Amino acid sequence: MWSAFVQFITDHPGFGPIIAALIAAVVAIWIARRFTQRIKRIEATLEFRKRYQEFLDAKSKLNEEFYFDANGARITPAPTPNDKHKHAADNLYRRLFDLLLNEFGFYRAGLVDHYAFTEWMRWRWHDFRSASAVTGISYETGWLNWKGHPALHGNPFLDFLDTVHAKPTANAVEDIVRRYSPRWRHLWRRLIP
Repeated sequence: MWSAFVQFITDHPGFGPIIAALIAAVVAIWIARRFTQRIKRIEATLEFRKRYQEFLDAKSKLNEEFYFDANGARITPAPTPNDKHKHAADNLYRRLFDLLLNEFGFYRAGLVDHYAFTEWMRWRWHDFRSASAVTGISYETGWLNWKGHPALHGNPFLDFLDTVHAKPTANAVEDIVRRYSPRWRHLWRRLIP
């Protein structure tokens, strides 16, 4: 087959430059697409980190108002959250889980780095098990409240994060992240073991 192609090009020399131009165009498009995707991946990662830092800052501020009096002394025993505190925590957890939902979608589209996303999910595994709370409302309670919203039923993110939370160790989280990785990543792993 290759010899027939070479013979055709030899017999019809005008096709050589056309084929070379087509190959150059395909390579240029591929390079431009890869570069654009890389830029989008970097921008998305930076935006997600910025939004997560905003969440942490807001969490810190709410907890400072909740756990400390006006003089800066820690309130002991820890106060019981009232409706205002519960509402503030629900709003903040909604921001967090909406952010995670966006990260998940971007990851599945190949716009978030696999290793960064895996690390982020390991932290969610730790948060689920820790005493970390917003105004006395735990991460776990925030998750259960958020995922119970009717608009989210059937969303694959719910099963994904439930599975992340259920893993026995933080290192086991990578298995579930791989399972939900972009399709092209699965294809690439089959081609190159």
